[in-house]
Amino acid sequence: MRREKINKFLDYGLIFAVFTLNSTNNSSVVLFSLLLFKMLINFSGLLYNIYEKCLLLLFLLPCFILSFFFDFDLLQFIRLLNLILILFLFPIKNIFKFEDRRLFIFLMLYIFFLQIALVFNFAFVNSFVDQFYPIENNYWASFEYNDSAGINDIVSNRFGGYFYNPNILGVNMYLLFCLYLSLLFKQNKASKIELLVIFLICIISIFLTGSRTSLIALIFTVIYSGRKFIYRYIIPITFSCLILIPIFFYRNIEIFENARILTNIFSLFSDKNDSGYVKFIGFYNYYMNYDYYSLENLVSLFFGKMSWDFQFDAELGYLLSFFGIFGTIMIFLSIALLFFKSDPNLRFVYFIFLVSIGGTIIMNFRFSIVALYLISASYKKISNKCVE
Repeated sequence: MRREKINKFLDYGLIFAVFTLNSTNNSSVVLFSLLLFKMLINFSGLLYNIYEKCLLLLFLLPCFILSFFFDFDLLQFIRLLNLILILFLFPIKNIFKFEDRRLFIFLMLYIFFLQIALVFNFAFVNSFVDQFYPIENNYWASFEYNDSAGINDIVSNRFGGYFYNPNILGVNMYLLFCLYLSLLFKQNKASKIELLVIFLICIISIFLTGSRTSLIALIFTVIYSGRKFIYRYIIPITFSCLILIPIFFYRNIEIFENARILTNIFSLFSDKNDSGYVKFIGFYNYYMNYDYYSLENLVSLFFGKMSWDFQFDAELGYLLSFFGIFGTIMIFLSIALLFFKSDPNLRFVYFIFLVSIGGTIIMNFRFSIVALYLISASYKKISNKCVE
């Protein structure tokens, strides 16, 4: 009973810390310490699926050995340790012993309130964020609200709240929604009004970030998780789509024309001025110009070098550079295997990896912790040996 209470405290603490701590090194130490403590008090659970874990680890560790032939980076080594720790903590059995959904709801409201308050320059919120979420250089600041600003000025800009980076806020809000939705499926009960309000908060927040990958991931998640509901109400939904939505768009066409999140959403990798195209062409040029005649570079291509020397800004590039081709393939195969071992009703959690198109989940320490909880929730083969 005592260990169960400690685990519950650690789960609440980890989820709360992931979404509310600032991006300083001290915050990372707190997160790592909580994970390490959870591992220590659930040591026997680490042996669950031990052969599969060790096989994956066998393909991930060569990058550490090879890193000594390049520029060994202590911070990247800590990143590797974080991922190994998360690997052995999987699956966590008691993620949904949360008594209710209030933690997730509070965190979403917290993020949303600070985002909106910063949009409208609330002085006390600005002071709060400056004190508790400091940043040396804010590269994303581009809009100052004043009395002459209108709705078109707001939707054409991007707002990252206390995360500063709008894409990071969008992913955080989306992951929180996935946690909330997973808990609803586990509890098999929900207030329709509550669900609608939470969804509207999430979609408005992501809309204001201009994060198209988060929006796409959210849409796929909602459609897949609510497919039974959609089938049941196909006629009213069809009516809404054919009649009501076009009317709404027509009356607000100027707003949606100016919205950054809808610009080039269907041509992310074809517009040369778009960030999606820049990421794609950067990745393409990097490997087109790669020195394949160098034995050192060729070895790092297949086994990784525990670092990267290019800002890929997308998961695949970082995985290939960090773990190499073999390690990346093993990670993908492991995720695919977990997908087929998951509860079909909870497979929507795997849409979180759509974020990897324009960002990171696995290589982001905080997001990988959330992924650990989400995939554990969907995992069907939960035994008493799992991490509590």
